[in-house]
Amino acid sequence: MNTDDPQSLMEAVEEQTRTNIREAFRLNPDLRIFTVNDVRIDYIYTDSVGNVVKTIHITPEDYK
Repeated sequence: MNTDDPQSLMEAVEEQTRTNIREAFRLNPDLRIFTVNDVRIDYIYTDSVGNVVKTIHITPEDYK
C-alpha cells in the first residue's frame, strides 16, 4: 500500500466496512436471506502480488 501507516489505514477500512454492512442490511430487504440464515462474510484484502493484508470477518452479531 502506498501509505506510511498501513495498519491505521486497514483499521479505518475495517471500521467503515462494518458500518456499511450494518447500514446495507438495515436498508436492503434483499439481504434478508443473509440475516435469517446467520451468514458469516469474510472480506479478504490482498496486496498486488496476492499476499493477504487483512481479513475482516463479519458475523451475524455485526449486522443484526
